This record gives sequence, structure tokens and C-alpha cells, in this order.
Amino acid sequence: MDPLNSSLINSNNLIPSSLNQNEMNLLIVGGSGSFGAFYAKIFKEERFNVFITSRHFEKVKEVAKQIQVNAVENPNYLEYDYICLSVPNESAPSIAKKIIPKMKKGSILFDFCSVKEKICSTFLKFSKKNNVELVSVHPMHGPRINGIKNQPVAWIDINGKTKAQILKDFFIKQQAKVIATTSEKHDKTLSIVQGLTHYTMFVSSSVLRESKQDIEETILLASPNYKLFLMEMSRIVLQNPALYSEIQITNPHNAKIRKLFTSEAKKLEKICKKKNQEKLSKKITQNAEYFKKGNFLLEESDKAVEATSHN
Repeated sequence: MDPLNSSLINSNNLIPSSLNQNEMNLLIVGGSGSFGAFYAKIFKEERFNVFITSRHFEKVKEVAKQIQVNAVENPNYLEYDYICLSVPNESAPSIAKKIIPKMKKGSILFDFCSVKEKICSTFLKFSKKNNVELVSVHPMHGPRINGIKNQPVAWIDINGKTKAQILKDFFIKQQAKVIATTSEKHDKTLSIVQGLTHYTMFVSSSVLRESKQDIEETILLASPNYKLFLMEMSRIVLQNPALYSEIQITNPHNAKIRKLFTSEAKKLEKICKKKNQEKLSKKITQNAEYFKKGNFLLEESDKAVEATSHN
């Protein structure tokens, strides 16, 4: 069963070859960022006429030249059939409110926000008052990958119609796994998928720093598990600290997970302080029971461990 308690969207439809190229103008607001630029390149490969814009136009021009798309300083939103918000979670709702009334009938606005309740709430307010299609999308990956094949993409349909179907078919053609969900289910699930994962890495990297251990020296004696641990940690602390901190703070469900994390850490600390090996082993065994359905993860980790042995 899918962990989102949602459905995997399947379709054999691709972007229709008969689609008028004049209906393929796509603007990415925030397109000069690494994630926006990543998708600008993929959309361009699928025959969209891609334009990017941002508050910092000099950077927009530089990125547009690198990836060979169009730079726009002051976009006229009536000119675009697809508009994507690749902007911070907190600013997305206010930007959406400004853009939607300026869009043309039949066009679509979609976002790449990693926290959904606020942006979806904003979309819902406009869904019956406007002739614009609205869909909230969350590709579950960063920009350091070669493509989106097999990558989960959360899909929250607000009032999608023709353009939404074409957008969905774009992801399907790329062989991404499009998962239908709701804003509430998304954010609750992501409090584990992102919230717990990121917070664990925040705490662990702080412990490592405060221990004053030399990372390179620890690698000399690194077990496969430790190398994987460091790799995961580096992907969090080295890529985009501003984004990860924003995700941690803006998802309201993360607070409960952080509290639970601290509570469990204190329980384990008490057990270890009392040198109660039997109780600690029992705790680990209880966790193992919970993980039994995830045996396939152990097999996947074997492949990752094998890969680290070649480095």
C-alpha cells in the first residue's frame, strides 16, 4: 500500500503531437535557482517554449544563457500557457495571489513547494473565481540528479483540466512516479520523509562538529554504514541550508516529530546511562519488528554499501 494512502497515476498518454506550439509557452518564476533551472532544461527538451524570471535579473540572464532558454525581466502573465512557481514556501502564496488574476483563460499555474497546506489553501480560494487551472506539484528530489525517471512526484489536483493533463503527461513521459494526494496527507507524510530525516542530520552534524573530530580521520576507519551516514548528512548540510531550514520551520507537522525525536533520545540516553544492555537490545528489537515490512530496504542498502566499497 502506498504510504501516502493515495493512488499512483498511470497513463499512456504523452504530450499530444498535434498540440499547437503557440500553446506551449512556459514561465518559471524563480527559474534562475538550481531547481527551477533543472526543470527549465527538462521542459525545454519536451518542446515547451521556456522562459525564466526572478527578482535578480542579472542572474536570470546568466542562467538563461547557460541553459539556452529565454530570460524575462517583467513578464506579462497573459503571454504564458503554463506558469510554474519555483520559489520559497513562504513567498509562494503571495506571489500566486498577484499572478493568478493576471493570467489568461485556460492557462495553468502550478507550484513546486515542499510544504503544501498554505499554497493549496491559496489555490482553493481562486479555484472557483477564476478560469485558470491550478495544480500543486512536489517533485521528491533535488537538482543533483540526471533525470526524473522513477522519482516520486506528489500531485495535488485543485481544478485541473486540459493543461493539467498535459503537465501530468509530461511527468509520465519522463517516467516519474506521479502520486495523487492531498495537502494534509502530503505535509503529514513529509514531516517524516523530510522533517525527521533532515532534523536527524541537523542534530548529527552538530554532534560531529561539537565532538571536534576530524572528518577525514573518521573516514579512514569508516564502516560502510558510517560512510552512508556521512553521505546522507553531506547532502543535507552542503546543498541548500536555507531551503532545508525553511522546510523544517514551515511544515507545521514537523514540531510533533521533533518533540518525539527528543523524547526518544532522552529515553535511550537514560537506558545507556544505566548501562542496561538488555533493555537497549529490547528497544532495538521492538524497532526491528516495526521495520519487518521494510526488508527490501535492507537489500537496497546492500547495493549502496557495495557502491561505497569502490570509493
